Amino acid sequence: MSTNPFISAWSTGSSYNASSSVFGALPAPDTSASDFLTFFFVSMYPSILNSTLTKSDGHVEYMITTQPIIPGYTLFKTLKGESVVLIEWNNRGALVEIGGSVIKQHASMFLQLSGDRTFRIMNYLGEQYAWMGRGNAICMYRANSSPNKCLAKLHKEDGVLRLEVSPSVISSGLMAPTALAAVLLQGGRPIDG
Repeated sequence: MSTNPFISAWSTGSSYNASSSVFGALPAPDTSASDFLTFFFVSMYPSILNSTLTKSDGHVEYMITTQPIIPGYTLFKTLKGESVVLIEWNNRGALVEIGGSVIKQHASMFLQLSGDRTFRIMNYLGEQYAWMGRGNAICMYRANSSPNKCLAKLHKEDGVLRLEVSPSVISSGLMAPTALAAVLLQGGRPIDG
């Protein structure tokens, strides 16, 4: 069983020092990513595997549920009830599927651990995206591109999990795989067989 290289980095807390939010309960925006769209994993009960991914204005992007009546399955649905992502947990890791784009495959192939075990490569529609720890965040980059061009960022601060995505993530249809990668990285369950 492989460990998740990103969980342990956040287990000791964050050194992120932000000014207070104008909304009070929300973390202050990261000014270096002002063009990013911000989403929050809210209502995490007891974890991200039962949560809601919302935009900063409260609009629901995905409802993420792992129901006891169908144990072993996590489902992402839109507010209209459309199923978008399925995770099938098993004793050898997990299988993942994204409706219309990713047929059922091992999560360890969709989000492959690097040889040196320091980052993961997300394989989506023939493209590769690297998820790498950077300071107090996990950033997603297009593989073989400048590491300064972060497409998505996962931040955890004071128990709040925030996902920031560049507009290109939305326009190129990467929101579902990006959210799936975030849940796999933060779900606390092994994904490698």
